[in-house]
Amino acid sequence: MTDPTGPALGIDFGTSNTVAVLRRGGGPPETLLFDGSPLLVSAVFADPSGQLLTGRDAAHAARSRPDRFEPNPKRRIDDGTVLLGDAELPVTQLIAAVLARVRAEATRVAGRPPVSVTLTHPVSWASRRLGLLTTAAALAGLAAPRLLPEPVAAAYAFLALPDVTVEPGQSVVVYDLGGGTFDATVMRRTPDGFTPTATEGLGDLGGLDIDAAIFGYLGAALGPRGAEHWHRLEWPEDAADRRAARLLWDDVRTAKELLSRASSATVHVPLLGDDLPLGREQIERLARPLLDRTVSTTRNALRAAGVTAADVAGLFLVGGSSRIPLASTLLFQRLGISPTVVESPELVVAQGTLAAPAYVDAASASAPAPASAPAQAQAQAPAAVAAPAPASGGGDHRPPASPIAAAAPPSTPPRHPTWRPWQVVATLLAVAAVIVALIIGRSRITDFENGRDNDTATGNETTPVVTNPVCGRHLGWAGPLTGVAPDLGINSFRGATLAVAEYNRKHPACTVTLTKKDTQGEAGRAVELAPGLVADTPLIGVIGPAFSGETAATGATFEAAGLPFLTPTATNPALSKNHWRAFHSVPGDDDATALAAKTYVTEILKIQRVYVLDDGSEYGDQQGRAVADALGDAMVGRLTITPGQTNYADVTRRILSSGAAAVFFGGYYDDAGRLRKALVQAHVTAPLVTGDGVKDDQFLRIAGPYADGTITLCPCAPPERLDQKFTTAYRAMFGAGPGVYSAEGYDAAQVFLAGIEAGNGSREQMMDFVDGYDHEGLTGHLAFDDDGRAKDPTIWAYRFTATSIVAERGIK
Repeated sequence: MTDPTGPALGIDFGTSNTVAVLRRGGGPPETLLFDGSPLLVSAVFADPSGQLLTGRDAAHAARSRPDRFEPNPKRRIDDGTVLLGDAELPVTQLIAAVLARVRAEATRVAGRPPVSVTLTHPVSWASRRLGLLTTAAALAGLAAPRLLPEPVAAAYAFLALPDVTVEPGQSVVVYDLGGGTFDATVMRRTPDGFTPTATEGLGDLGGLDIDAAIFGYLGAALGPRGAEHWHRLEWPEDAADRRAARLLWDDVRTAKELLSRASSATVHVPLLGDDLPLGREQIERLARPLLDRTVSTTRNALRAAGVTAADVAGLFLVGGSSRIPLASTLLFQRLGISPTVVESPELVVAQGTLAAPAYVDAASASAPAPASAPAQAQAQAPAAVAAPAPASGGGDHRPPASPIAAAAPPSTPPRHPTWRPWQVVATLLAVAAVIVALIIGRSRITDFENGRDNDTATGNETTPVVTNPVCGRHLGWAGPLTGVAPDLGINSFRGATLAVAEYNRKHPACTVTLTKKDTQGEAGRAVELAPGLVADTPLIGVIGPAFSGETAATGATFEAAGLPFLTPTATNPALSKNHWRAFHSVPGDDDATALAAKTYVTEILKIQRVYVLDDGSEYGDQQGRAVADALGDAMVGRLTITPGQTNYADVTRRILSSGAAAVFFGGYYDDAGRLRKALVQAHVTAPLVTGDGVKDDQFLRIAGPYADGTITLCPCAPPERLDQKFTTAYRAMFGAGPGVYSAEGYDAAQVFLAGIEAGNGSREQMMDFVDGYDHEGLTGHLAFDDDGRAKDPTIWAYRFTATSIVAERGIK
């Protein structure tokens, strides 16, 4: 418990903003203000003098030297060091600078330093990240902070409200749509507090990408008249361009704030000297695909926890973007649960830090003590954290209690108060968050709207001038952008988009158009959309479909039309047995993965006794059978588990009695996570090897610290080992690094683009070109056998730690 006799400080260190609350003596909590706002921008600027600036000071200084600016230190937690200008700084020092700013303000308001500190963290963070956070706190003069998972803090904040009651044994859901990510956490109330039982998240969905999305949207609206200037703003090459780009980014954020008081705003575009309008039109239509993904993720969390809607005592919405009214409506419609909404959801987690009793989770307890923090830091925090010198010389505020929106009756969607300024801003956020900052040519166009599958994007948003037979050609992309497992689809789509953008910059007078089809991961929908690609006569190649099921369902359509298609992700070996000349695959198929599994287990691990499991899905069964066939006599047992099961006593007993020295699992990450946890708890020491269906951050969430040591095999190239130019261009375009199958999407598009560049303007010509393609790509050697399979695929072995997935080796 916090000390009632001294100041108690609670800090929610967020990806884009930090919020802090202070309690003096036995009084109520007060929200600290920074630059007049309860939100301290979690940004750091390394001043040439050696000082680290934070908040708005950092953002302002970044206008002149953006190379010295880090807007989101929390996202860099795993990077070790960050290069700011000519100074390479430990990431803990950047985080410490933000926390020191909070400590200084708390000390000023209270008249003395806080005697107790509570610091929140994502529920998925394990001991290594928590150790770094603790080290940063100590550097800031906040020694021995109490660490509290963010959803636990949120739950206590809501529990403190008069209309919220949660009895022991009941479950609550925290829906956190914040600056950088989305998380849905299910927690059970116990006599001692709240225990997280399941967490599902989306690492690529949150408010942090909003500015980049609006930036791209404005570029598309500007059109060809300002293409040259806009390109300089997108890809600044000198100090003047960087300064102009920073001014534009700042103006975008200012316009969003203005829209809390008005229905429209304008954004001034430096270099061009033009003003572009920004409004709230089509808000719900644009927001729906984004929010659909969050609702699906929330439903997955409930399923993982084994909790039904009837068991949920509260659905609590936190994070700035969660105030969008459509979020509450969709949650109620899809889940049947009335959400609880507060007026300032971005403050909830910080408010809960001082409402929660003493809490220590397993990860917090195991966090290593900071070894590098100076002893004097425990006594006094610095006014500002100093950065290493460059290599070359050279009155308190007490806001009213947050009101709760009235819960809607069961027969209607949740009602909201009269439209308020904060709802205007949040609704604008929905517009921007759905836009994925898709740059093609000299503008970025982003649109993942449902029902707009025939939308196209061109390099400069003008009708191409046909100057030779290969001008004006189209490429198609098919896969999930929403619905079932959209992440892999989005990754490959972005890779293809980048390839087209680069091609169009090389050929501004003869651009290629990319047409997307959002299959939502469903074979039936893919069948409905395929004729639209076939009917587009200038379209001479399809990147996709993404999943094996939708590829199998549409392959005959593409074959009959003579339309070559090149999948960057589908790996079912049966696809190559349909005798479709039009079919080609960038990654190795599951048979190649099975052979790699045999090589890894029997030759690298030197193990000859393997137990093979699968989850009963079509994918898992096929993979399990392929591995069993490849192992031959080395397989000592074969079993199909029940999807979703939680009791693995019989499974572990069979494995132990078989004498297996290794276990292979074919299937998806959710069952694999529960299986891994059960194996370790049953003292099964045999290593677990899996297929690519497990290579997902969700496995880390489900398995927790038990994930450590698990091996997953995937035909996907490690993003961190890709060409740095690709990674840099990808991050610049989308605001995040490449993900699983991003590079494969890029390679698939490059094959077709090479064909267009070589003068192949018809489907028949393109078919011949792809059949004979034999060149090095980003992911390896690209060539196809007579059945369309990758000729010489590399299967990558990845090792899970308790907090990350690390590429180990390639296997031929």
